[in-house]
Amino acid sequence: MSSLFDSGLQPERTLLAWRRTFLTLSLGVALGIRITQSLAPVAAVWVGLTALGAVWFAYVATSLRYRDTRRSLAAAPGHLQHAGSLILSMVVVSLGLGLVAMVFTLNRGLGA
Repeated sequence: MSSLFDSGLQPERTLLAWRRTFLTLSLGVALGIRITQSLAPVAAVWVGLTALGAVWFAYVATSLRYRDTRRSLAAAPGHLQHAGSLILSMVVVSLGLGLVAMVFTLNRGLGA
């Protein structure tokens, strides 16, 4: 093989892994909205919809990144941009879900 870019399925597998991650986060946010509605219904919906928006923005950005990465690898192997913004959005949503779960758990523990 003379080029560094293998046109195999690695970019597709990476795309599918990111998509599974974002779909799982979406499910977690939706469940978080449903569970926390008993504490503060309006806040739960607003925070949840904001988080869902961030997740779906990252989902679309992942698809665009896949397209750009594939083109970049085919044109000039070894010259890739990093996906820092996608990783940051996933971390922020994950931390938000964890914070909501912690607040909910502590509130249930204190109220019981």
